[in-house]
Amino acid sequence: MSLNHVILGLVSREPLTGYEIKKIIQNTPFLYWSGNNNQVYKAFAELLDEGFVTKEVQHQEGSPSKNIYTITDDGLNELKSWLLSVTDEPVFKKQILIKLALANQLKRGDLENMLDSYADVVRMQAALSERELDKCYFAEQEHSNKVLFLDLIRENILSFYSSELEWVRKVKGLIAELPDGRSIMTEAVTGKEDKEVGLKMDYQIIGNTVLHCIV
Repeated sequence: MSLNHVILGLVSREPLTGYEIKKIIQNTPFLYWSGNNNQVYKAFAELLDEGFVTKEVQHQEGSPSKNIYTITDDGLNELKSWLLSVTDEPVFKKQILIKLALANQLKRGDLENMLDSYADVVRMQAALSERELDKCYFAEQEHSNKVLFLDLIRENILSFYSSELEWVRKVKGLIAELPDGRSIMTEAVTGKEDKEVGLKMDYQIIGNTVLHCIV
């Protein structure tokens, strides 16, 4: 997915300046580009070269001139082609999973602290995303019936954070059964040894029973 197609989608709604595009990207949680000047103006330069947008210079008395970009017919065709193309796979990148996979040296209390810290980050990000969704460009356009799916977009984003918190609760429930004095690795090794000793004792008892029956 390229920033160029996002910009085409935005200017297909109405003519916009580079500054307006930049603010929309920065204030919309599901548009994950930084929206810095280099990104936006590089994209506009490419779109102009390809004939997908036109630029109108609007002079302002006492202020810098504004470049207003409008989509062309070729740009609309390119946007439609991208919308109908195969969608990229979901991005799966969670640091907490890597930490958890490598956390065998931690004790129960350390693990709980790690998970509590992550849950705090998730809750904070969920609240921030909800506020940004309420005031983003698409929320403003919702009243003019230009956005049909914003509620479903909101549901998708917030359900991710909700399921992540539920997963943290499950992990904490599992580690709550571990003793706090030893690391997970020590506990796992001890548990395995206890199990092996138990199996060996059962075998010896069975063997003695069989031997006694033979005698």
